[in-house]
Amino acid sequence: MKPGPKDKKVAMLIAGEELDELKRFTPDMGEAFPDNKIASLLGQHSLKSRLTKHPSNKVQDAPDIHCSCVLPICFNRGAPMTSVDIFIRTYYKDLGWLSYCLKAIEKHAHGFRDVIVVTPASSAARLVWSGLRPSVTMRICEDFADDYLGQQVSKLRADLYSDADFICHLDSDCILRRPVTPADLIIEGKAIIAMTAYDMLPNDTGWRRLSEQFLRRPVAFDFMRRPPFVYPRWLYGAIREYAFRVHGTHLAEHILAQPPHGFSEFNAMGALAHYHYYDRFNWLRLERRERDETHCRWFWSWGGLSTADAQEIEAILAAE
Repeated sequence: MKPGPKDKKVAMLIAGEELDELKRFTPDMGEAFPDNKIASLLGQHSLKSRLTKHPSNKVQDAPDIHCSCVLPICFNRGAPMTSVDIFIRTYYKDLGWLSYCLKAIEKHAHGFRDVIVVTPASSAARLVWSGLRPSVTMRICEDFADDYLGQQVSKLRADLYSDADFICHLDSDCILRRPVTPADLIIEGKAIIAMTAYDMLPNDTGWRRLSEQFLRRPVAFDFMRRPPFVYPRWLYGAIREYAFRVHGTHLAEHILAQPPHGFSEFNAMGALAHYHYYDRFNWLRLERRERDETHCRWFWSWGGLSTADAQEIEAILAAE
């Protein structure tokens, strides 16, 4: 990534405190207060810690417990163009993948404003000690009993960690393989969402069922076909409002109430956009079963970083 002017001073932000769209859901958010455990943990790196806690102790769509530790920032707020941030939700077991992912971003991502890495509090020290690149903004979210579902909650709160116009999601195991700019992902102010008809994907009926359960309507397409996944910031508020209106609960509570592997965040976002805001996006229909890896190579981090995976990634990074 080619950063703009860097703010060398370490800053502290509490994500989501000023988001008007969440005030009706959490009108009584508590005052920020210090947490000795995390403050001590991060204090070893000259960072101070503050937390916000919802007094009900229930999971809300603004973080119940949230500490935002911002390492040197490279926002270019004076730019007149649309701002796009890269967002990565990770944890300590993906550190090897994350290192490669960030190297690929540094080499191939151009024109993005910032790279935001969000990790649970229990993984924070390992990420700091691993030596994140100086152009990365690190923020901390709460720990979840099931982090497969928890990381989806974090992703669907991405607008609480970034004030960019668009947010570009990369997972730690997604490695950019070619130069990518926002213009490759957004055309005339509309994000591109790739999709494949489920009729072509007979083995992916599980994702279809999850999308239909959330939207409460038939869903004909899979929307996790071509990473990175980019959405306008307003869509995050829209999906929270949809969950509250249709399911009668906060989106985070709905997700965490599902069984293991019982939710698909990017399919939910894509389906909501397709069936409720079709004209506000550019749609790319893929007529093949394979996922489109035009922009990045999509690995599977749950199997671990094998020697073969590392060699393949090294070859991608070494290629001109």
